[in-house]
Amino acid sequence: MRWRAEIPHSTSQSMKPRCLVPLFPKQVFLCLGDITKQEADAIVNSANEDLKHSRGVASALSEAGGPEVQKESSILVKNNGKVSTGDVVVTSGGQLRCKKLLHAVGPANGKAGGRESAIIQKVITSALNLCEIMEFRSIALPCISSGLFGVPIDVCAEAIVRAVQVFGAVGGRTLTKIKLIDKRSEVVESLRAQYGEKMPGDSVLVEGLTGAPFSAVFFVDLLPWDNDCDGTPIEVNDLKRHI
Repeated sequence: MRWRAEIPHSTSQSMKPRCLVPLFPKQVFLCLGDITKQEADAIVNSANEDLKHSRGVASALSEAGGPEVQKESSILVKNNGKVSTGDVVVTSGGQLRCKKLLHAVGPANGKAGGRESAIIQKVITSALNLCEIMEFRSIALPCISSGLFGVPIDVCAEAIVRAVQVFGAVGGRTLTKIKLIDKRSEVVESLRAQYGEKMPGDSVLVEGLTGAPFSAVFFVDLLPWDNDCDGTPIEVNDLKRHI
């Protein structure tokens, strides 16, 4: 569905208000916020090979999801062995606001033979494809490997954006809403910069949000509504419903 959004007064004043629509059938949002508070069909966890959710994003998601998240993860490893780097496995999300929690094992810096970018792209693609198989419509993803695993943020962001770009270039997808989210502003800015380099559309920053599970969001892959670059924008009354 094509839709238009007004840039609120709290938005960066350097950006001119314009009527904009998503460039592709999917909607991509770059969110500054807490992934544990998101609502999506699938939420992606940045996991280790043992699925021991004791640190970082994994700890936060496990705590928010309740004891069943770690319990299911431990049973999965006991029955099937460690999860290989680059792979994704699925458990319930417990009390998280998702249908499934996808545990994605990204590479650790210096332990992937220089293939960190390729592995991150592979693991993101696997998560997106799993959502497609399960006929999910929305997914929330963290910046895999950019925290405790120590891969440079720009390397992670480039790989993630490339994976989303390739996925979105194929028509007829069930998955149409992709949220890339992190608490760190430098991560969100790096993701936005990568979109600026790789995609022809505009991006719009909306800040100072109330009633949404994040404090700011970039709408990316946008083109002018009906080719009217100077048209009067209209307001999306329920931003939370759209994101």
